[in-house]
Amino acid sequence: MQDWLIHVPAIKLGPRFQQVSISITIYVVAVLSKDVQDLSHRLHSSKLDFLGIAVAARSFCKELSEKQKVVVEFSHEGVPGSLPNEVSHCLFRVLQEALQNAVTYSGVQTFRMELRGASSEIQLTVSDCGVDFDQQEAMNRQGLGLISMRERLQLVNGYFFIDSKPGFGTTVKARNTLRSESESTMNAASQPYPFARGA
Repeated sequence: MQDWLIHVPAIKLGPRFQQVSISITIYVVAVLSKDVQDLSHRLHSSKLDFLGIAVAARSFCKELSEKQKVVVEFSHEGVPGSLPNEVSHCLFRVLQEALQNAVTYSGVQTFRMELRGASSEIQLTVSDCGVDFDQQEAMNRQGLGLISMRERLQLVNGYFFIDSKPGFGTTVKARNTLRSESESTMNAASQPYPFARGA
């Protein structure tokens, strides 16, 4: 049997080959990570459409807590059983952005997320007691997505507030006044959309 064995000499891989190999590995990992993230977004969107924003928000908070090893205290009260599709999707995307920002930049391990609603209004609040930040500087940082959050809310006649103070952490609020379709159409052009501190 040994007559059939073929000795293959060891091949030394040069630095250039190793660098290319590492680059390919990083690319593959990035693609797989994006695929997983896209799948997660689709699953949450399904919950949002069929079970409502309170259930979808609770599920996202639980998933983020387990993934990042943090504590997200979730509560909800008076959330309407039925919300316009564009409103629930907007608030959910703001929730994702705001919580992920808090986990990444606040420097703390505990966060609070609240949903409060009434027949005519719904409000989302994400808060932490971590590191504060300069609001205007943060608006110019593309990675935080603050501009996209504000613009999303503008599209559904919503309001976006941030309050960040030394020693008190950061609070992000997104509020939407629920209107009939005809009323929303009439008021959309004239409704102001403030971006203010200390809501």
